[in-house]
Parts: sequence; structure tokens; C-alpha cells
Amino acid sequence: MSTTTFGGGAIIGNRFDTHTGVPVLASGTISQVQAVVVQGPAFTSSSAGFVIEGPQTAGGGAMAVFSTFTTGLTGTTNTVTFSGLGVNYPGSSFFVLFGDFANVYVPAFGTGTTNGQGHHGVVGYTGGMGPNITSTFDFGQTLNSLVRASGNILPVELIEYGVE
Repeated sequence: MSTTTFGGGAIIGNRFDTHTGVPVLASGTISQVQAVVVQGPAFTSSSAGFVIEGPQTAGGGAMAVFSTFTTGLTGTTNTVTFSGLGVNYPGSSFFVLFGDFANVYVPAFGTGTTNGQGHHGVVGYTGGMGPNITSTFDFGQTLNSLVRASGNILPVELIEYGVE
């Protein structure tokens, strides 16, 4: 686990286009976000906040569809859970990005991957248009933030069966 921060209006986290090795639905509902967060390098606040962005446009940006924050964090490393969200996203991908400010908690990153999905860690640049993003950088596809999104985001597959 490592800390990666950029500051200066960036927001960091993951782009979700797969989940457990399966592409996410073309639209769905995010009911929970869970993250491992660490204190920023100039830590002075007990808060962490994130924004859910819709799919990335051809121009590289994405529009915010939801944001929230929590306070009262006390440890050097914390696991935070945001439940009962019910956030609808359009498109076949979405971003969960946390504020990257030196004085707050930011998501931890690691090099691990699940089910061969690859790496989805990104920096979203707001270009002064926050909480929307105008462009992203993907860490060279080498990192994942320790952020998990769950809900109605996976396709349901019917199992074939028959009577013999």
C-alpha cells in the first residue's frame, strides 16, 4: 500500500469499467463505496470526500453525478464506508475519485489486481471545473486505488438448464 498525491485540484481514485472480471452495465446504480484512506502529507482535517463521475467523454472529461464526504476520521489509515447511496450512472464506466488535498485523507494505492482485471487507478484533473473533470492520467496502468464500488453494476447472466 502506498500514498500517491498530486494536489492542486486533482481528484484521485479508480475508473470502473469492469468488476470481478466482468464489464459493468451500460447504466446501473451504485449503492456503496468503500475505501482505504490515509492522511495527506500536510494532514490537518479529519475528513475524506469523493465524487462519482459518469463515463469519460471523447474529450477526456466526465461529469459529476454525486459527491459526499465524511468527518471524524482519527487513524493514520482508515477504512471508510458510504452506504445507502442509490446513485445512478449512465454509460459503461464510471469514476470514484477522492479529493487530493494535502490536508485531508486520500485513498491508498497498490499494485495488486483482482481476477486479472488490470489497473484502474486514475488522476482526474478538474481544470477549475470541479467536481467535473476535464482530463485524466492513468498512472501508466500500474496502480489501483483501494476503493470498491458495489450495487447494481453487473450484468445478470441466465444459466442454461434443461430436463433430461
